Parts: sequence; structure tokens; C-alpha cells
Amino acid sequence: NVLVADNVSFRNADHEFKNTDIPIKNQGEISKDIMIHDDVWIGANVVITKGVTIGRGAIIGANAVVNKDVPSYKIYGGVPAKEIGCRK
Repeated sequence: NVLVADNVSFRNADHEFKNTDIPIKNQGEISKDIMIHDDVWIGANVVITKGVTIGRGAIIGANAVVNKDVPSYKIYGGVPAKEIGCRK
């Protein structure tokens, strides 16, 4: 029960980069699950980063970059995404 528009990117991993003595490409990855609850609408070209949970009934506006959890029934947009409205 989730609407996902065109070109949405779910990025559940990033490159490790803490050690400046080792090339980034040799440092491995850090990954965390992404959780999307029911009745969510994700607009076109949205990027959702690792570890994010999007609550029930939320809307993510087109072109947003979601790097923090989105509470239920909130409307988020922008880069980085922030609350721009509420459905209740």
C-alpha cells in the first residue's frame, strides 16, 4: 500500500571513509535497513538514505533527500527533507 513514483532511489548503504590512510574504495560499506510503513506516497526523484523509517500515511515531495525518520502522517520535502505539512 505504498505509492512510489519514477526514479526513486533507496540507498541503504554508504562507503566507509573514516581512515585517511586507506583508499575509500578499500574501506568497505556501512549499511542499515530502510523501513516504509503502509499508506505512504513517495514522489518522483526522491532519495531515501540508510537507516530511515517513513511512518504510516506520510508523503515525501518530489526531489526530496530523506536522511532522517519521517513521522506518521507528516509531509516532508526539500534537501535535506524537512516537515512542510501534516495530513492530520
